Amino acid sequence: MKKPLIGITSNFSSDYMTYVKQGMGAIGQEWSLIANDYSDAIIRSGGIPIVIPISEDETYIRDIADKIDGLLLSGGADMDPLLSYQRADAKTGRVSPKRDNQELLLLDYIYKNTNKPILGVCRGLQLINVYFKGNLILDLPSAGYLAHSISNNERFNPIHDITIYEDTLLREIIGKEKTYVNTIHHQAIGELGEGLKVTAISEDNVIEAIETPNAKERFILATQWHPEMISIKDKDHKRIFDYFINSAK
Repeated sequence: MKKPLIGITSNFSSDYMTYVKQGMGAIGQEWSLIANDYSDAIIRSGGIPIVIPISEDETYIRDIADKIDGLLLSGGADMDPLLSYQRADAKTGRVSPKRDNQELLLLDYIYKNTNKPILGVCRGLQLINVYFKGNLILDLPSAGYLAHSISNNERFNPIHDITIYEDTLLREIIGKEKTYVNTIHHQAIGELGEGLKVTAISEDNVIEAIETPNAKERFILATQWHPEMISIKDKDHKRIFDYFINSAK
């Protein structure tokens, strides 16, 4: 059977001096980049990863959407709060309107014109929620939650547990009520988007996963944690990618 092509959205960087100092580029360049964990997870589950460079060309974006068999909305920098009619605060990181616009166009085109599966990770979960008219908690500690931006740990090591609700696709995939996850984010879902279903929460009631009610027929699922990292050692989380890739066949 032909392996499915999975498009992975990329981070955007115009910080060219970082790369110039490493002998990798030239002054004035812009970069589209992802962590290898995403592509490795797709390969392990039987897919072929395709990195989608940042572009504002809408024809190119639609062409990419037509050619791939599934879409992975990857993690990365903060979304622009204006997209959910919110005001940035002192904790908001550097935003990328180019990336925001491209990902929203990709998601909109694939959702409305195809039946291709969509998996969101971290920022990808937040983008899906905003697309469906939800909003975000812009900084968890400032809003009274525990710190979830813990990056001084091996990426595949768990930090806290989550509770996965019954009668959800995620529960069927993971196969149990409790599992442990990593955590590298300071934003989270605030008001849930229209037509979305919460499937997992953390100990401090942060929404950790969402899906559409018909996710078995049309796979749209997203996690706030990074299963592409933790699945290196935990096969429960690899099954998320297995199901995603199988849905793209």
